[in-house]
Amino acid sequence: MVTRSDERIPAISTVREKRSHECRQLRDATKDPKFDYFKSHLDLQMQAASAWVAASEGKKNEAIEMLRRAADAEDILGKHPVSPGAFVPIREQLGSLLL
Repeated sequence: MVTRSDERIPAISTVREKRSHECRQLRDATKDPKFDYFKSHLDLQMQAASAWVAASEGKKNEAIEMLRRAADAEDILGKHPVSPGAFVPIREQLGSLLL
C-alpha cells in the first residue's frame, strides 16, 4: 500500500482485483436464464475494462486484441429488444484506442 500524508492509497492492482470480484459477484447473483443476455454483456464489459487496464500499462497490442475479441462477441450477441444498448459499444472503444 502507498502512503501519502495520512491517507492510505491501495495499489491499483488491489483495487482492480476487488472491482473484478464485485463484478463477478453481480454477474453470478442470479441463475435465472432470462438474465443470461445481460450477464454476457457484463462479461464483455469486464473484458473491455481489462483491455483498457492493459493499454494503461503500455500493453497496447494486447489491449487492441482484447477489444477486438470483445467487440466481435458483442456484435454476435446483438441488442436485447428491451435494453437501450451499451453506453459505449466495445467496437467504438476499440476505435478510440486505435486513434
